[in-house]
This record gives sequence, structure tokens and C-alpha cells, in this order.
Amino acid sequence: MTIDQILRTASIDRRDAELLLAYVLGTSRTTLFAHGHDELSQEHVTQFQVYAERRRNHEPVAYILGTKDFYGRSFSVRQPVLIPRPSTEALVDQALIALKSHQLTSCVQEADADIIIWSHRLREKTWSDVVDLGTGSGCIAVTLACEVPSCFIRAIDCDPRCITLAQENAQCYGVSDRLSLQCGDGIEALQNIRQPFLLVSNPPYIPSSVMLMPDVALYESPAALWSGEQGIDLLTSIVRACHEHSCCTGMILECRADQRALLDSMCYPVTR
Repeated sequence: MTIDQILRTASIDRRDAELLLAYVLGTSRTTLFAHGHDELSQEHVTQFQVYAERRRNHEPVAYILGTKDFYGRSFSVRQPVLIPRPSTEALVDQALIALKSHQLTSCVQEADADIIIWSHRLREKTWSDVVDLGTGSGCIAVTLACEVPSCFIRAIDCDPRCITLAQENAQCYGVSDRLSLQCGDGIEALQNIRQPFLLVSNPPYIPSSVMLMPDVALYESPAALWSGEQGIDLLTSIVRACHEHSCCTGMILECRADQRALLDSMCYPVTR
């Protein structure tokens, strides 16, 4: 069987098939295009068919391959870690603007059709640390550490499996010395911070009534997706905790566009 033949008969999305076959062959999708008539070994055919069957059962390609690209880097991912999304790259964009300018403007940036990046300045003081609440794979924390070598980041997650994976990704990119990884309840963990910090987070914000695609609903962690009837349970807890914490200078959060009004209503003028 040739490369073209196996891709045509895979019965899955063409791009997914190309990614899986390229992984099996240890090559790139571009190379597949140039060698469509090449014959595949039976070993490669069998391995591809195993992966294709997993994909037909809705398992995300990222979990099958064990990696996902984010902000130009490849991150290790596995259950129960949430798979990084392109919308979260917009959160990183906002955080980088703040880190490089040493300023944070209260604003809203559209990240996707119904997803926004909501930023709010709480206090005029300058932060010394960044806190990534609900770090998951560590993609946000590691990316910020790579892009801004002068920053120190506290990455917090309640699942020890996420902390282990985030540590692997931090080691992969050589930033472990500028990341403090902590397992525990994120809101409680904030209370132990005594120096000014900027909080960034992609928390669960999906309303429990929303129907998700099988790829997401069957394989990704519910704890990383849903947050109450309106999807705001954790968001409101984070905003409230940041307001009450004298060392929190501001927040950059990913959320749904229809949750903006509630978050705006919870905020007060900037203080010293």
C-alpha cells in the first residue's frame, strides 16, 4: 500500500491522517506530499491503522501523538491535561505585552468567535512574579519563561499529574530554574504569596449545559472544562481572590465573551 492509498482510505479527516502517518514514518507532512507513490512496510501500515482507529473513536490527535504545538513550540500532552488551544495563544500575547512594557491595561481582546482575553489592572504597584493558575501542561508558564527570560513564574495546579507534565515541558525548554511548580488548590495557594504578582489563567469556563464535541467530552478532563451552570464558578472565585489579595496587581483571564459583563461588574478602580 502506498502513502496516497492509505491516506485516501483512512476514513478520518485528511489532515489528521497526514499527521498520524507522518508520525509513524518519523517524517513531516510536507515529505508525504512528495512521496505519495512510495510503498509502506506492513509494520507502518499496521501502526497507522491502530492510530486511525483510535481517531475514529474520537480520541484527539494530540493525545495519540503525545504532543501539541503551542506558540511555535511542541509541548508534551496526555490525559488528563487540557490540550492547548489557539485561543490561549492570545492570552500569552496579552501577558507578553504586559511583561515587556511593565504595564497592564484593563481591556478585552477577541481570541476566537466567542472567546475573549479579559485583562484588568488592580493596583499601580509593579509585579515581580507571574502566577499561572491551573497550569495544566505548563504551556502558558513555559512559553512566558522562554519569551521573557527575566520573569519568574509560579505555576499552580490541583492535579499532581499536571504538575509532573508541566515539569517535563519546563525541563525540555530549559526553564525549570525560573518556574516554581506547586500542586494544590489555586485560590488557597495565592494566600501564601507575599510579593507583587500578575495573575494569568485559562480556567474552566464552559457552562454545564453546553454540549461539547465527542473529542472533548469523551477524552478531556471535565474539571478543566466545566465550571457550573453559567461557567463562572471558578472565574468569579479567581477575581474575588485577586481583589482581596493586596499583592495581586492585575489579572489576565481567558473566558467566554458572554461572561465579560459579570467580570466587569466585579471590578473596582485601580488602587495604589
